[in-house]
Amino acid sequence: MYRRSSKHDILKDFLPISITEFKNLPVETWWYHLYIDAVIFSTMENGKIVRGLEGIPDEGPVLIVGNHMLMAFDVFPIVTEFMREKKITLHGLTHPEFFNIDVEREYYMIPLVDVLRVGGSIPVSGRNFFKLLAKKSHVLLYPGGLREGLHRKGEAGKLFWPDKQEFVRMAVKFGATIIPFGGVGEDDILELIVDYNDMKRNPLLNHMVNTTNQGRTNLR
Repeated sequence: MYRRSSKHDILKDFLPISITEFKNLPVETWWYHLYIDAVIFSTMENGKIVRGLEGIPDEGPVLIVGNHMLMAFDVFPIVTEFMREKKITLHGLTHPEFFNIDVEREYYMIPLVDVLRVGGSIPVSGRNFFKLLAKKSHVLLYPGGLREGLHRKGEAGKLFWPDKQEFVRMAVKFGATIIPFGGVGEDDILELIVDYNDMKRNPLLNHMVNTTNQGRTNLR
């Protein structure tokens, strides 16, 4: 809701969460760490692997690039670990559909979108990516997009990256440090019972899917 001018700008008007506010979030409770928390490792310049984010540069621009696991829940532990350990907002480039909420979906979508916005999520676009790198930000990008996060049976761990990685060209233009990563674990403890293909074969579920997709932005 905060604005520097009459028109809201999702980048210029972003206010980083304070450490006090962060410590009061559910991600900092003991039960979250017990059940959901991730173990993160990074690599130092000399090749040594250390626990935590010590191997990540403190100064941007930095581009973090990796794979989506099932339902894209892997975003939350990565972003919160940057806040917790490095006091850095990691701006996740997020599909614009998350920020385009219809009235009938407000009840269950607004709480999620609010969390994304507070955490620094930005609608993915070439323009927003350009602005983030120009501001020397730390940016999180999943080239596989939601198609990778909403993978189907037998596709666990499979990448859905485009053949041409246009983000590399822009990162080079700004001299950004590109840091690749791999996420494992979530796909190993979950098993899909019904996927998109199964739903399309069922007349009732197929009708529900088609109705839900009316007017939506296509996912690559």
